[in-house]
Amino acid sequence: MVEFALIAPIFFIVVLGMIDGTRAIFAYNAISNASREGARYGIVHGGSSASPVGPGVNETALKDHVKQFTKAFSPSDLTVTPSWPSGSNAIGSKVKVDMAYKYHPMFGALVGIKSMTLSAGATMVIVN
Repeated sequence: MVEFALIAPIFFIVVLGMIDGTRAIFAYNAISNASREGARYGIVHGGSSASPVGPGVNETALKDHVKQFTKAFSPSDLTVTPSWPSGSNAIGSKVKVDMAYKYHPMFGALVGIKSMTLSAGATMVIVN
């Protein structure tokens, strides 16, 4: 009984930490995939598209498309930042989509972590 009383708290903290770690990896993979899909949406809807997106042109459509892939997350904790580094959406230009998600661990209070920011991004080139 004494050995169990000494080891059980450590064991449960490790198990709960593994659960939170797995949830964080899932969240990172989700926002990474969503940013890639957003960049893909941006290159498919370049300047020569029938419904273009670009700097100052219908950026909301790109953000809404990205948020379709992150419906499991609270919208207030998610930030989507599309950008076109060259300043245009013409062929040969790059589309960059950066995302940040404020992750709240379930058992973070045990170790003093209330939230942490996960970030991911993707960059693609418009080819047609």
